[in-house]
Amino acid sequence: MQYCAIIWGGSSLNVLKQIIFVQKRAVRNICNVSKMTHAAPLFKKLGILKINDIYTQQVSQFMYKFNQDLLPENFQKYFSKNSTVHHHNTRSADNLHLSFSHTTLRLQCIKNAGPRIWNALPDDLKTSCSLNVFSKKLKSSIINSYI
Repeated sequence: MQYCAIIWGGSSLNVLKQIIFVQKRAVRNICNVSKMTHAAPLFKKLGILKINDIYTQQVSQFMYKFNQDLLPENFQKYFSKNSTVHHHNTRSADNLHLSFSHTTLRLQCIKNAGPRIWNALPDDLKTSCSLNVFSKKLKSSIINSYI
């Protein structure tokens, strides 16, 4: 389910509904519980990310790589900070600039979803010393948010 989730994970909920259903059923089967059992505690118990959180994790890792200049040269100017767009000092000057979007499809593309997800992350995550540390902290943070 993690294969290329950064590409297909931003799809609409209607498209992902069947995958979410199958993932919940698989987790319930692994834990040998009834099909009516709430799945979130099971995801937490097993340490497994939900589909939409796998997407968030992969986009966040991509954005971490961008901010650390670990991506190929083609992506160096793909995103910009608010400080380069606004010539006056704002509270969000260090955040990445969100591009305007007319459609929901455009809103879900990496150019828009990446900055939105990155800006929502806590600063202690963003300043992790390595991608491995960042990934572990992020996964732990997401799993701890499950009920």
